Amino acid sequence: MRFNFSSAIWASILATIVMTIVMYFLDMNIMVALGMAAGMEGTMILVVGGLIHLCVGIVYGLIYALIFEPILRRLPGFLAGAFYSLLAFFIAIFFMGPFLQSIGKFFGAENKTQAMCAPCMPAAKPKSAMPPSPCHPCMTKATPKPLCNPCNPCGGRGGMAILWSLVSHLVYGIVLGWAYRPRFKKA
Repeated sequence: MRFNFSSAIWASILATIVMTIVMYFLDMNIMVALGMAAGMEGTMILVVGGLIHLCVGIVYGLIYALIFEPILRRLPGFLAGAFYSLLAFFIAIFFMGPFLQSIGKFFGAENKTQAMCAPCMPAAKPKSAMPPSPCHPCMTKATPKPLCNPCNPCGGRGGMAILWSLVSHLVYGIVLGWAYRPRFKKA
């Protein structure tokens, strides 16, 4: 079997869309979290956040198709994808904070109010930043729009956030493994 670029792209897009829908129903608005980390405002929060999430999903899908699918090819596709998604889950859990910070730097969000008040972006918080609200330390005393902590797209639910992240990554992996079709070598 050989790597199938177009199948990897389409399977990644499908898996990312399904994962995003599942995350939405689990109150994990990853598009808002990524868009706010990029310092976007209004509808651009969803547009930019969605594009970032889609790009990450495609990169993970290409890595799966190039490296992990050949290793796990003896398993059914959905099961191989589920095993692979555990790696993506652990990467998300351990590196989400630094990833959000790098997005903010890439988009120049360190100069914007959202970034200045985000606790996971301490380098972007100047000494003259507005004082945080005691009820919502990531936001200023002004009414936030929208109310979302870019450091915690799950809304501070502790262990449940980790469980929902695992569920959504498993959904991604299952759909990715099910949808990806490698090319067969000609005999």
